Amino acid sequence: MRQIKKDSWGHLRVNSFSVFNKELRQSYNNKNIDSRDSIVNIASASNIEKQIRSLISIDDLRNIGSFFTSDEIAEQAKLSFTKRITKNSIIYDPTCGTGNLLISVSKSLPVNKSLEITLDLWGEVLRGYDLVSEFVECTKLRLILEAIHRGATSKKSSLEALEKKFKYILQGDVLKKLDTLSDATHLIINPPYTLQKISNDCEWSSGKVNIAAVFMDKILKSVKPNTHYAAILPEVLRSGSSYNKWRKLITEQNIARTDVIGRFNAKTDVDVFILSGYKTKKMNKPTTVWTQEKHAHTVGDKFDVSIGPLVAYRDKKIGTKSPFIYSRMLIAWGTLEKIETTRKTKTKLIQPPFVAIKRTSSPSDKSRAVATLVLGDKAVAVENHLIVLKPKRGNVNICKQLIRTLKGEGTNVFLNQRIRCRHLTVGAVKEIPWTIKS
Repeated sequence: MRQIKKDSWGHLRVNSFSVFNKELRQSYNNKNIDSRDSIVNIASASNIEKQIRSLISIDDLRNIGSFFTSDEIAEQAKLSFTKRITKNSIIYDPTCGTGNLLISVSKSLPVNKSLEITLDLWGEVLRGYDLVSEFVECTKLRLILEAIHRGATSKKSSLEALEKKFKYILQGDVLKKLDTLSDATHLIINPPYTLQKISNDCEWSSGKVNIAAVFMDKILKSVKPNTHYAAILPEVLRSGSSYNKWRKLITEQNIARTDVIGRFNAKTDVDVFILSGYKTKKMNKPTTVWTQEKHAHTVGDKFDVSIGPLVAYRDKKIGTKSPFIYSRMLIAWGTLEKIETTRKTKTKLIQPPFVAIKRTSSPSDKSRAVATLVLGDKAVAVENHLIVLKPKRGNVNICKQLIRTLKGEGTNVFLNQRIRCRHLTVGAVKEIPWTIKS
């Protein structure tokens, strides 16, 4: 699970979650447990998520950037490591939450019949931080129960004594303890995804950015060369145009690969990918493939592609009264010739013919690049929720060819790999393969 902002934890009803931790403790102390499977059921990722969701609304979870790593994605992240996990590894989860990723990693570690000996090893290998003490407690309890489920037993140790064996799983802000990551052999990460204003000295962006990019930047700069990592990151970092410089920086300092995962889970409308690899000692030539290789012939070869110039809420209604189009008025795959809506504006006008694509687009949509052909004699004001495609050469016929290309299943397949964000970008649209033969 991703780390929650400390000042937001009051909304999560700490006392209620502490009650759940007591339930985990009772599972350890219960000598009449019917089977080891019952231990796993109560400590499972799905049950943890159920408990959290009973304490906080889905809207609040989105606002504070708290999502829960499923067992499936956690396993994919672990399997993407390019260096094998051994008993000599030191594995950090810098934002461990309730421990889903560390539980997955622990499945690659050996188990001794003695619970104490098992946890002595696990306690050296498995390390992490979280801002919320109740989550740190939960992580430790779940790891103990996981070891029991896998066959370790104890007849003498108290639960408190066993918890102390995880001396490197701590409450704290990893960004204030980056020096402790220097001994890591592996990092497994699912950082926060919320937006945050970045400091002025950032070399790859300015203004508000997704904090996941900040985490990866700072953490990878802090670890030693040859540290291997697997990070579950929001799709915008892989394909968003605002993160071009960030991607270049990652590529130059790491040997890495990307694997598109898709939607984070059924209840979270965010797509993610896994970035895995290792830090290198020197600057590299770019090798990381963030998106597909460009096709020989693309939409950008035949059309000038841009965002509609008119920002409705900011544009002052002064200047020439012109025909005006906006996203909601366009009919999918239709033709708009008589434009009745008008608006005074001084923004740049677009002379028809051109094609307008709705920027809002989800991988779950039947069509990713929903388009309308715009005709007419008068130049048109176009709002910024639309992408404008103006022919470089040719006229109406090539616009019709474009719409056939956009409507084809090949465009959906391409865009679902190229960009799984909820808004299309100019760069992604330019790279759409041109499928109409000349």
